[in-house]
Amino acid sequence: MEFDIKCDVAVIGAGPVGLATACTLKVLNRDINISVFEKRVEATREHALRIQNDSIRALVRTLKSSPFKDQEQTALIELFQGWKGKSIPTTEIQDKLTKKAHDLGIRVFKGPEYAVEKDGFDRFVQETQAKVIIGTDGARSQVRQALKIQLASEFTLSYLLELKYKTDEVRPRKLLDASFQYIEAKGFDFETVGRRKEPGQPITVSLHKFIKEEIYLSLRNTEGEAEKGSYENPWTMQELKSLRNDDPNIQSIYHHFTRYFADHDFGEGDYFREKIIAFPLKIYRSETVAERHGQSIVLLAGDASSGMVLERGVNKGFIEASHCANAVNEFFKTRAFENMPSDDLLPHMFQNYQEKARSLFFKESRIARIKFSLLSAGAFLLAKTAKSIEHILSCHQSLHRPEPSLI
Repeated sequence: MEFDIKCDVAVIGAGPVGLATACTLKVLNRDINISVFEKRVEATREHALRIQNDSIRALVRTLKSSPFKDQEQTALIELFQGWKGKSIPTTEIQDKLTKKAHDLGIRVFKGPEYAVEKDGFDRFVQETQAKVIIGTDGARSQVRQALKIQLASEFTLSYLLELKYKTDEVRPRKLLDASFQYIEAKGFDFETVGRRKEPGQPITVSLHKFIKEEIYLSLRNTEGEAEKGSYENPWTMQELKSLRNDDPNIQSIYHHFTRYFADHDFGEGDYFREKIIAFPLKIYRSETVAERHGQSIVLLAGDASSGMVLERGVNKGFIEASHCANAVNEFFKTRAFENMPSDDLLPHMFQNYQEKARSLFFKESRIARIKFSLLSAGAFLLAKTAKSIEHILSCHQSLHRPEPSLI
């Protein structure tokens, strides 16, 4: 693949973090020529991301430091602030940031012809002549693999089973229904309901179920990559139904999901486009997130840098985006690329970025552990309470049941 595109900064990956980094950097420095490369024509994930206050504060603080106090700066700040504290579909984040990128003069190239694979990374750097390459290409980052950067601090909190579907009639579960289902399924689950974009449009609902170990629902190939049960290739209820008699695990999960739909009084035609996946709640970080590559600097951000769970992935990534944009802006503003040291030493602004990313990871991982412990404790108490109520109701029914007549 030939990349006949010259740029100062190449961002690999047009997800929320990659686009946020590119847009923030361009607002800071309009002279930088930025291009974004994405192998997918359209976003493949429709799930909602909950955007929290601290990540928006970090982005807005960086944007307000820009010397350009103009309409584009104001519009990007307003966009980010409008997401604060809300659950926003991934597709909406990417669509709106892509439009902002175009408005700012950032070139966004999408399609399989713009895929950057680890084996072609050196050629990509040479052909784009980019002084800085920012890898925001996800958990299986090709940029990270090209540089042979290993993962560190890698551990799994739990495994998660996710049922996602669309419906015209949303009927969120009541607390008691959810508690009784937890008792029967012997596993904590929770439901999230998306927002209706327009009147008459269906709503996306997700059911998440914690499981202790990875089960059949995530099938792996010989290289350990998910072949079935991933976002790109999920299961459907019909597939589980046809397989349930061959595997007790499938039978258990299928029963859990069908009871969930029964609690909603859903008929077979009242929900559609269901997708079922399984994945580990894994926390990890890259050993390094800033590296010299010849006369270029390669940075990692988002899931390429480190993975976080429990609604903190994109928020951690947005904070990294603000740090990354600041570092790259300083690199160009001081023209540090003109006197790069001949050895492998990093310019100081990228050493600072690396330290900030490292500190952010350890802070986030501590919070994730605490949050997961609280969730587990809450699930235990919820089940105990529900079981007590179930016992009381059962005794009440027994007391008021008429005695059988003797004939």
